[in-house]
Amino acid sequence: MTCLRLGDRLRPAYTIAFGATCFIGAVIKSFIVAFGSRVVIQGHDLGEVFTDLLNVSVELPMHTDAYLFQFEEQMASDVPNPSSSAVHIKGTRYSWYHTHRRPWGCPLPMSCPKCGSIRSWSPSKQGEDSSGAPGRISTCQSPACGFQMFSYQPHSYQVIKVKVGEGMGWIKQAGI
Repeated sequence: MTCLRLGDRLRPAYTIAFGATCFIGAVIKSFIVAFGSRVVIQGHDLGEVFTDLLNVSVELPMHTDAYLFQFEEQMASDVPNPSSSAVHIKGTRYSWYHTHRRPWGCPLPMSCPKCGSIRSWSPSKQGEDSSGAPGRISTCQSPACGFQMFSYQPHSYQVIKVKVGEGMGWIKQAGI
């Protein structure tokens, strides 16, 4: 008869985290319902359906970045005990981008820091900063202001388009 400790049976394959400093739990209600249906009941792999789960919630994308950590056990080759294994963690960051509100997944301030105008940002345009780093430039459209915000392009990313509209989707960054 083999006895397993509780920790041996309940090793998570994934962990989900959210990056908002003042997280509002109500925004993940539809995410949790979709998770229960797709992953728990239907048995889909969380890593394969994670973007679909993020797209279910209308409020979640604009509120926070989402992080998916995958735990993989790797057998230690130099240890004779087969139960010895190391855990390797792969992290992926999902950031919502929108040309008017979150260029490259970086939220623009609600009001212009120079003139205080509310939501006056133009659609961002591709550009470079003074050092030549690629990114997106958003300009305040308030008369006589023209203040510009620069959002840097992330390193090693993949853009995941959504069917909802043009100029929005998810930026997936692996290896965090």
